[in-house]
Amino acid sequence: MEFKTVQEKVCYGMGRRIAQDFASQKFEGFSAEAMIQGLADGLAGRELAVPGKELSAAFDEFNRLMTRKQAEASEKSRKEGLAYQESNRSRPGVTVTSSGLQYEVLKDGDGDIPGPKDVVRVKYKGTFINGEIFDSTDKNGHGDGIEFPVNGVIAGWTEALQLMRTGSIWKLVIPSELAYGESGAGSIPPGSTLVFEVELLAIAMKSKE
Repeated sequence: MEFKTVQEKVCYGMGRRIAQDFASQKFEGFSAEAMIQGLADGLAGRELAVPGKELSAAFDEFNRLMTRKQAEASEKSRKEGLAYQESNRSRPGVTVTSSGLQYEVLKDGDGDIPGPKDVVRVKYKGTFINGEIFDSTDKNGHGDGIEFPVNGVIAGWTEALQLMRTGSIWKLVIPSELAYGESGAGSIPPGSTLVFEVELLAIAMKSKE
């Protein structure tokens, strides 16, 4: 189908946005055809193809199923993360803090150490414990670094940044409870231990407090 009018192009774009929203939420048995029919029926004001009670029961059962699967996946990730942490903590040069954060100094800077309310500029690369990159400043278009408040990120980062001198490069191993916990975030599964290489470029703004 060729989209010629502005309205047709906008409608196509709306459909694409809906698809993008659901792309990361696909599940076993996902049916695009059923979803499209539900959308078409709703827009046309047609009667429900599935009785309301059946729909409610289906949603309830689906939510129970997804909750159980999420718990199983979280437990698996948590155990794998703990094994990785145990192995990593015995490596020379690795320091473990009381919270469980692990860090290794790859390059020691000589600048100031930021406070919790300071805004810093950093470059970073984040990987899962299998080495797969899930995020980085190069990947997301911030090759010159990105700025954020020290206390505006995950707990593992907030702790580490307040130990680093400007100019430092550290490798961090962050337990799930200091990262995204049992909820996960986007492409990060629940219970994930995360590995970051962080370069603290500058303190972009000092807090007045």
